[in-house]
Amino acid sequence: MQTNIREVTEKFEKTDIDLTPEGLEDMRNDCLDMLKAILWVFDGAK
Repeated sequence: MQTNIREVTEKFEKTDIDLTPEGLEDMRNDCLDMLKAILWVFDGAK
């Protein structure tokens, strides 16, 4: 999960973001996967 967060952060930190529709979809999927993993961890901590 940390690797995914780092990769997404690096993509957002780029000064010139040039995403194709496929690249944007990949970024969206990465963010959703990361958020789902965070929710899973929080649910497990209940």
